[in-house]
Amino acid sequence: MSTIRRLDQTDLEDLIAIRRKALMTDPQSFSASPESDLGLDCEFVRSSLAETSTQFYLGAFDGDLVGMTGVYRFPKEKENHKAGVWGMYVEPTHRGRGFGAGLLQAAIDSARSMDGVTHLYLCVSETADSARRLYERFGFVTWGLEPASLQVDGELVDVRHMVRPLNEDRRTKTV
Repeated sequence: MSTIRRLDQTDLEDLIAIRRKALMTDPQSFSASPESDLGLDCEFVRSSLAETSTQFYLGAFDGDLVGMTGVYRFPKEKENHKAGVWGMYVEPTHRGRGFGAGLLQAAIDSARSMDGVTHLYLCVSETADSARRLYERFGFVTWGLEPASLQVDGELVDVRHMVRPLNEDRRTKTV
């Protein structure tokens, strides 16, 4: 049976392992690389897992951890009505089985529970069509396209910036 839940200190090693796998499996989907990602540093991740008022990790489980994402609140006073989704990843063997949708719904619900957060932002590589379609299905709209945002093995990759209002009464226009 699959489960989506917030990750905690007991998930530290599994979280780092799946993050490493994500960066190696889908390098065009992440701005980080295995050689320099803070998300692979035990002490950084331990500290991040402890700070739950402005950020958290979510995990998808099918027995073991098979998917993850992070949610953070923008820190600046004029921007703290916004939260961001980052690091969304589901192991290839578990894609197409609802884990990504479960993680994304949990991220939306969790961001909604943060006092004063009205909008949820994310970025998606133009090479990740299925991820983009998932985000659109959950109400995210494109507000901009960043050409040549990433360079992976000599290939330039565009990145789409997306937003979703958390209050259904508010409308967000695309650029």
